[in-house]
Amino acid sequence: MKWWAATALGVAVVGAFITWRAFSQRVAHRPDVTATSELRARGEYLVRAGDCVGCHTAAGHYPFSGGREFDLGRLGKLYSPNITPDKETGIGNWSDDDFRAAMQLGVGRGGEHLYPAFPYASYTLLSDDDVLAIKTYLFTLSPVRSAPPENELRFPFNQRFLMAFWSLFFNPNQRFAADAGHTAGWNRGKYLVEGLGHCGECHTPRNLLQARSQGSAYAGAVADHWLAFKPVRAPLTAGAPVASPAAASLAHGKQVYEGVCANCHHIDGAGNQTHYEALNGSHSLRDPHANNLIQAVLYGSSMETPLGQVSMPGFAGGYTDSDLAAVINYATAELGGGRTGAVDAASVQRSRQAP
Repeated sequence: MKWWAATALGVAVVGAFITWRAFSQRVAHRPDVTATSELRARGEYLVRAGDCVGCHTAAGHYPFSGGREFDLGRLGKLYSPNITPDKETGIGNWSDDDFRAAMQLGVGRGGEHLYPAFPYASYTLLSDDDVLAIKTYLFTLSPVRSAPPENELRFPFNQRFLMAFWSLFFNPNQRFAADAGHTAGWNRGKYLVEGLGHCGECHTPRNLLQARSQGSAYAGAVADHWLAFKPVRAPLTAGAPVASPAAASLAHGKQVYEGVCANCHHIDGAGNQTHYEALNGSHSLRDPHANNLIQAVLYGSSMETPLGQVSMPGFAGGYTDSDLAAVINYATAELGGGRTGAVDAASVQRSRQAP
């Protein structure tokens, strides 16, 4: 037997074994649960906490009807499925066991292996009861007939059987176990963060096989062209000496900028996705009184571009006058060519009060 034939046969045998293993690990059968108002309410809470609508809704489509595009770069494109209870294009014919197998094992109703863009490696931590509460709520939605586009994955990534290998190594297929060394609140938080909230799926870098790099958990990563920052930012050292009130203001402004503004504008002001987000060279940053910048920070801005509408939200409701003055002065000093900002809390307050 030639080497390539032997290799192909070996891969086929291993693939068959892993596929058999996946089916042998399918969730244990249990009768479908009876929907109650309490179960539906619990399911709605869980669906909101997991932000299911965010991935399963395309722009301009009905909620949960799928079709949202995920551009995976060199791998190709995926489109989220319809999870309304439509019986032809959604999950209306799925049993409880079918739904649990998808959520916890990454195996669809027809036995196909799901791509890990659906974060079943995190959802595997969910309890059976929570999974079924989610299904109960989804089945109360109005069915929407909507079939997503076909996935556009490049070879060999379009071979679903390869996901059986991926799951073998990267899906633990384990439910969440509380840590007796911590409080109930801490354990609940961990359950939400690592399971239902699947925070690590965006905030943890990926390895070559597109699994989370556990040695760098929550270290920050690029996801869908957005930088998901490391969730923890070190606070200013309490009681640290400062040279002057101006230095203290700039330090505070830096903290606000890195925590809020850098997600879109980037640390160096270059812009995270498009040049419309870039702050470097902005005339607004060269105005020592920051008239336009104060208005933008307070009330936001919006403009039509060849890429569509781009907008920035206002921050008037979430930050004090001192917070906004500090971040404006920091941006002016660091990104505006070294100019000294002259904005104080009173300047921001006057703009709030202007008709």
